[in-house]
Amino acid sequence: MIKKIFCPTDFSAAANNAVNYAAKLAEALKAELVLMNIYQVPLSHTGIMGEAISNDPHENPQAASKALEEKCNAIKSIYNIKASFEVDFTTGSLAKSITHDADGETLIVMGTGGLQYVSDFFFGTNTYRVIKQAKCPVLLIPENSTYKGLSNVVYAITYEEKGQEALKPFEEFMRPFESQITFLHITEHNTEMSNDVFKAEKSEIEDIFKSKLDKLSFEMKYSNSIRGDLEEFATKKGADMLVMAARHRSLMDILFKKEAIISDLSDIPT
Repeated sequence: MIKKIFCPTDFSAAANNAVNYAAKLAEALKAELVLMNIYQVPLSHTGIMGEAISNDPHENPQAASKALEEKCNAIKSIYNIKASFEVDFTTGSLAKSITHDADGETLIVMGTGGLQYVSDFFFGTNTYRVIKQAKCPVLLIPENSTYKGLSNVVYAITYEEKGQEALKPFEEFMRPFESQITFLHITEHNTEMSNDVFKAEKSEIEDIFKSKLDKLSFEMKYSNSIRGDLEEFATKKGADMLVMAARHRSLMDILFKKEAIISDLSDIPT
Protein backbone atom coordinates (compact mmCIF):
# COMPACT_ATOMS: atom_id res chain seq x y z
CA MET A 1 0.00 0.00 0.00
CA ILE A 2 1.31 3.43 -0.96
CA LYS A 3 1.75 5.64 2.10
CA LYS A 4 4.02 8.32 0.66
CA ILE A 5 4.48 9.98 -2.74
CA PHE A 6 7.82 11.56 -3.64
CA CYS A 7 7.57 14.23 -6.34
CA PRO A 8 10.90 15.76 -7.46
CA THR A 9 10.56 19.16 -9.10
CA ASP A 10 12.81 21.58 -10.98
CA PHE A 11 9.95 24.15 -11.15
CA SER A 12 9.46 23.61 -14.89
CA ALA A 13 5.98 23.50 -16.40
CA ALA A 14 6.18 19.71 -16.67
CA ALA A 15 7.28 19.40 -13.05
CA ASN A 16 4.55 21.75 -11.80
CA ASN A 17 1.97 19.67 -13.64
CA ALA A 18 3.35 16.50 -12.03
CA VAL A 19 3.07 18.11 -8.59
CA ASN A 20 -0.62 18.86 -9.17
CA TYR A 21 -1.18 15.32 -10.44
CA ALA A 22 0.66 13.85 -7.45
CA ALA A 23 -1.42 15.91 -5.01
CA LYS A 24 -4.69 14.62 -6.46
CA LEU A 25 -3.37 11.05 -6.52
CA ALA A 26 -2.16 11.37 -2.91
CA GLU A 27 -5.66 12.37 -1.87
CA ALA A 28 -7.13 9.35 -3.68
CA LEU A 29 -4.60 7.03 -2.03
CA LYS A 30 -4.74 8.79 1.36
CA ALA A 31 -0.97 9.15 1.12
CA GLU A 32 1.48 11.84 2.24
CA LEU A 33 3.03 14.02 -0.48
CA VAL A 34 6.72 15.00 -0.30
CA LEU A 35 7.99 17.57 -2.80
CA MET A 36 11.72 17.34 -3.54
CA ASN A 37 14.20 19.77 -5.06
CA ILE A 38 17.75 18.55 -5.50
CA TYR A 39 20.85 20.60 -6.31
CA GLN A 40 23.69 18.74 -7.98
CA VAL A 41 26.88 20.29 -6.63
CA PRO A 42 30.18 19.80 -8.53
CA LEU A 43 32.92 18.14 -6.49
CA SER A 44 35.13 21.16 -7.17
CA HIS A 45 32.61 23.54 -5.57
CA THR A 46 34.17 25.30 -2.57
CA GLY A 47 31.58 27.95 -1.90
CA ILE A 48 28.87 28.00 0.74
CA MET A 49 25.59 26.29 -0.05
CA GLY A 50 22.94 28.85 -0.82
CA GLU A 51 25.35 31.74 -1.28
CA ALA A 52 23.60 32.82 -4.49
CA ILE A 53 21.63 36.06 -4.28
CA SER A 54 19.22 35.23 -7.11
CA ASN A 55 15.54 34.92 -6.25
CA ASP A 56 15.17 32.24 -8.91
CA PRO A 57 14.42 28.86 -7.24
CA HIS A 58 16.43 27.22 -10.04
CA GLU A 59 19.54 28.95 -8.68
CA ASN A 60 18.94 29.70 -5.02
CA PRO A 61 18.13 26.97 -2.45
CA GLN A 62 16.51 29.53 -0.12
CA ALA A 63 14.20 30.67 -2.91
CA ALA A 64 13.45 27.03 -3.74
CA SER A 65 12.61 26.32 -0.10
CA LYS A 66 10.24 29.29 0.04
CA ALA A 67 8.55 28.28 -3.23
CA LEU A 68 8.08 24.70 -2.02
CA GLU A 69 6.71 25.85 1.34
CA GLU A 70 4.16 28.03 -0.44
CA LYS A 71 3.22 25.15 -2.73
CA CYS A 72 2.78 22.77 0.20
CA ASN A 73 0.56 25.26 2.02
CA ALA A 74 -1.56 25.70 -1.12
CA ILE A 75 -1.88 21.93 -1.56
CA LYS A 76 -2.92 21.41 2.07
CA SER A 77 -5.55 24.12 1.73
CA ILE A 78 -7.10 22.36 -1.29
CA TYR A 79 -6.59 18.66 -0.62
CA ASN A 80 -7.09 16.64 2.52
CA ILE A 81 -3.52 15.33 2.66
CA LYS A 82 -0.24 15.78 4.50
CA ALA A 83 2.34 17.66 2.42
CA SER A 84 5.98 18.45 3.14
CA PHE A 85 9.10 19.34 1.18
CA GLU A 86 12.85 18.73 1.04
CA VAL A 87 15.68 20.72 -0.53
CA ASP A 88 18.74 18.52 -0.83
CA PHE A 89 22.27 18.73 -2.20
CA THR A 90 24.31 15.99 -3.80
CA THR A 91 27.67 15.55 -5.47
CA GLY A 92 26.45 12.22 -6.82
CA SER A 93 23.65 11.21 -9.14
CA LEU A 94 20.22 12.79 -8.98
CA ALA A 95 18.63 9.37 -9.38
CA LYS A 96 20.33 8.07 -6.24
CA SER A 97 19.17 11.09 -4.25
CA ILE A 98 15.59 10.70 -5.47
CA THR A 99 15.39 6.98 -4.72
CA HIS A 100 17.48 6.83 -1.53
CA ASP A 101 14.60 6.94 0.96
CA ALA A 102 11.97 5.31 -1.26
CA ASP A 103 10.72 1.91 -0.13
CA GLY A 104 7.94 -0.50 -1.03
CA GLU A 105 5.31 1.86 0.40
CA THR A 106 6.49 4.80 -1.71
CA LEU A 107 5.50 6.02 -5.17
CA ILE A 108 7.76 8.39 -7.14
CA VAL A 109 5.94 10.78 -9.49
CA MET A 110 8.01 12.63 -12.11
CA GLY A 111 7.04 15.05 -14.87
CA THR A 112 8.00 14.78 -18.53
CA GLY A 113 7.73 17.42 -21.25
CA GLY A 114 7.72 17.51 -25.03
CA LEU A 115 10.85 17.28 -27.14
CA GLN A 116 11.43 21.02 -26.89
CA TYR A 117 11.49 20.72 -23.09
CA VAL A 118 13.64 17.62 -22.80
CA SER A 119 16.19 17.93 -20.02
CA ASP A 120 18.65 15.41 -18.67
CA PHE A 121 16.92 15.59 -15.29
CA PHE A 122 13.36 14.74 -16.23
CA PHE A 123 13.88 12.81 -19.44
CA GLY A 124 16.61 10.41 -20.54
CA THR A 125 19.39 8.90 -18.50
CA ASN A 126 18.31 10.17 -15.07
CA THR A 127 14.69 9.15 -15.57
CA TYR A 128 15.84 5.72 -16.70
CA ARG A 129 18.20 5.44 -13.72
CA VAL A 130 15.42 6.37 -11.30
CA ILE A 131 13.23 3.61 -12.73
CA LYS A 132 16.05 1.05 -12.59
CA GLN A 133 17.27 2.01 -9.09
CA ALA A 134 13.96 2.60 -7.35
CA LYS A 135 12.62 -0.09 -5.04
CA CYS A 136 9.14 1.31 -5.61
CA PRO A 137 6.84 2.21 -8.52
CA VAL A 138 7.72 5.26 -10.65
CA LEU A 139 4.96 7.18 -12.42
CA LEU A 140 5.89 9.47 -15.34
CA ILE A 141 3.41 12.29 -16.00
CA PRO A 142 3.37 13.92 -19.48
CA GLU A 143 3.05 17.69 -19.34
CA ASN A 144 -0.41 17.68 -20.95
CA SER A 145 -1.81 14.99 -18.65
CA THR A 146 -4.18 15.83 -15.80
CA TYR A 147 -5.47 13.53 -13.09
CA LYS A 148 -9.03 12.43 -13.85
CA GLY A 149 -9.06 9.26 -11.81
CA LEU A 150 -7.89 5.83 -12.92
CA SER A 151 -10.94 4.33 -14.53
CA ASN A 152 -9.05 2.57 -17.32
CA VAL A 153 -5.56 1.07 -16.88
CA VAL A 154 -3.38 -0.95 -19.28
CA TYR A 155 -0.70 -3.27 -17.89
CA ALA A 156 1.84 -4.36 -20.53
CA ILE A 157 3.58 -7.71 -20.25
CA THR A 158 6.38 -8.81 -22.57
CA TYR A 159 7.18 -12.36 -23.60
CA GLU A 160 10.76 -12.11 -22.35
CA GLU A 161 9.87 -11.51 -18.70
CA LYS A 162 6.43 -11.87 -17.17
CA GLY A 163 7.03 -9.60 -14.20
CA GLN A 164 4.91 -11.41 -11.62
CA GLU A 165 6.99 -9.82 -8.86
CA ALA A 166 5.31 -6.54 -9.74
CA LEU A 167 1.76 -7.91 -9.89
CA LYS A 168 1.08 -8.09 -6.16
CA PRO A 169 2.24 -4.50 -5.47
CA PHE A 170 0.20 -3.42 -8.49
CA GLU A 171 -2.87 -5.19 -7.10
CA GLU A 172 -2.39 -3.39 -3.78
CA PHE A 173 -2.00 -0.05 -5.58
CA MET A 174 -5.23 -0.58 -7.52
CA ARG A 175 -7.39 -1.56 -4.53
CA PRO A 176 -8.80 1.95 -3.87
CA PHE A 177 -9.87 2.30 -7.52
CA GLU A 178 -12.76 0.74 -9.43
CA SER A 179 -10.65 0.53 -12.57
CA GLN A 180 -11.07 -1.55 -15.69
CA ILE A 181 -7.66 -3.22 -16.11
CA THR A 182 -6.46 -4.62 -19.45
CA PHE A 183 -3.47 -6.94 -19.33
CA LEU A 184 -1.71 -6.78 -22.67
CA HIS A 185 0.72 -9.57 -23.52
CA ILE A 186 2.95 -8.17 -26.26
CA THR A 187 5.52 -10.21 -28.16
CA GLU A 188 7.34 -10.10 -31.47
CA HIS A 189 6.61 -13.72 -32.38
CA ASN A 190 3.44 -15.80 -32.65
CA THR A 191 4.66 -19.13 -31.28
CA GLU A 192 3.17 -22.00 -29.34
CA MET A 193 5.38 -21.06 -26.39
CA SER A 194 4.17 -17.45 -26.35
CA ASN A 195 0.55 -18.67 -26.36
CA ASP A 196 1.30 -21.03 -23.48
CA VAL A 197 2.96 -18.19 -21.56
CA PHE A 198 -0.10 -16.00 -22.15
CA LYS A 199 -2.41 -18.67 -20.72
CA ALA A 200 -0.17 -19.14 -17.68
CA GLU A 201 -0.03 -15.38 -17.10
CA LYS A 202 -3.80 -15.09 -17.30
CA SER A 203 -4.28 -17.82 -14.69
CA GLU A 204 -1.76 -16.28 -12.30
CA ILE A 205 -3.16 -12.77 -12.69
CA GLU A 206 -6.71 -13.97 -12.04
CA ASP A 207 -5.48 -15.69 -8.89
CA ILE A 208 -3.90 -12.45 -7.62
CA PHE A 209 -6.86 -10.24 -8.61
CA LYS A 210 -9.60 -12.50 -7.21
CA SER A 211 -11.63 -9.57 -5.92
CA LYS A 212 -11.57 -7.75 -9.28
CA LEU A 213 -12.21 -10.53 -11.81
CA ASP A 214 -15.13 -8.63 -13.33
CA LYS A 215 -12.78 -5.67 -13.94
CA LEU A 216 -10.11 -7.63 -15.83
CA SER A 217 -9.60 -8.23 -19.54
CA PHE A 218 -6.74 -9.87 -21.44
CA GLU A 219 -5.39 -9.25 -24.90
CA MET A 220 -2.44 -10.58 -26.87
CA LYS A 221 -0.63 -8.60 -29.54
CA TYR A 222 2.15 -9.56 -31.94
CA SER A 223 4.35 -6.63 -32.87
CA ASN A 224 7.64 -5.74 -34.54
CA SER A 225 7.28 -2.18 -33.25
CA ILE A 226 6.55 -2.64 -29.57
CA ARG A 227 6.96 1.01 -28.58
CA GLY A 228 4.63 2.43 -31.23
CA ASP A 229 2.03 -0.32 -30.97
CA LEU A 230 2.00 -0.14 -27.17
CA GLU A 231 1.24 3.57 -27.19
CA GLU A 232 -1.36 3.12 -29.94
CA PHE A 233 -3.07 0.36 -27.97
CA ALA A 234 -3.18 2.41 -24.76
CA THR A 235 -4.52 5.43 -26.65
CA LYS A 236 -7.28 3.43 -28.35
CA LYS A 237 -8.23 1.99 -24.96
CA GLY A 238 -8.50 5.46 -23.52
CA ALA A 239 -6.06 4.46 -20.79
CA ASP A 240 -5.59 6.76 -17.82
CA MET A 241 -2.36 4.96 -16.98
CA LEU A 242 0.04 2.59 -18.72
CA VAL A 243 1.89 0.19 -16.41
CA MET A 244 5.11 -1.73 -17.11
CA ALA A 245 7.36 -3.74 -14.81
CA ALA A 246 10.84 -2.20 -14.59
CA ARG A 247 12.37 -5.68 -14.64
CA HIS A 248 11.25 -5.91 -18.29
CA ARG A 249 14.72 -4.92 -19.44
CA SER A 250 13.93 -5.42 -23.10
CA LEU A 251 10.77 -3.29 -22.99
CA MET A 252 12.33 -0.52 -20.90
CA ASP A 253 15.37 -0.40 -23.20
CA ILE A 254 13.04 -0.01 -26.19
CA LEU A 255 11.12 2.84 -24.56
CA PHE A 256 14.24 4.71 -23.49
CA LYS A 257 16.24 4.47 -26.72
CA LYS A 258 17.20 7.97 -27.79
CA GLU A 259 15.22 7.70 -31.03
CA ALA A 260 12.18 6.45 -29.09
CA ILE A 261 11.74 9.47 -26.83
CA ILE A 262 8.45 10.26 -28.57
CA SER A 263 6.87 7.27 -26.83
CA ASP A 264 6.57 9.22 -23.58
CA LEU A 265 5.17 12.35 -25.19
CA SER A 266 1.58 11.16 -25.26
CA ASP A 267 -0.95 12.18 -22.62
CA ILE A 268 -0.84 8.81 -20.88
CA PRO A 269 0.86 8.59 -17.46
CA THR A 270 3.32 5.69 -17.50
